[in-house]
Amino acid sequence: MATAYLEFTLPIDADAAWARISDFGGAHRLAPGFIADCSLDESGVRLVRFANGMEARERLVSSDPARRRMVYTAIGGPAEHHNATMQIIAESNGARVLWTTDILPDAFGPHIQKLMEEAAAAIKTAIG
Repeated sequence: MATAYLEFTLPIDADAAWARISDFGGAHRLAPGFIADCSLDESGVRLVRFANGMEARERLVSSDPARRRMVYTAIGGPAEHHNATMQIIAESNGARVLWTTDILPDAFGPHIQKLMEEAAAAIKTAIG
């Protein structure tokens, strides 16, 4: 199983970062320019429409505000397995985001890593 991993810092406090990242239906507000639209269906599955035309259906697996950690999975797409975690760690100069995605087949790993890097750049730009 391939693992894509990314760490980046946001210039806001950890609670503010968690509020933005944990808004599962608001991914388009978190990473504008990378995500064109995001909506939740009646079962809580989000449909993410990326700026490049790709779409993904994702289900929230867990959200833990005390640990500022959430887990989600992509469903119904080309990946055999996709599981991602995002966690916020408080730092003196802002908030560190730890983002990990495990994916099968392994060949998808580099593509997912690149997408995560593009998303992080959009998040950092939006948050400033």
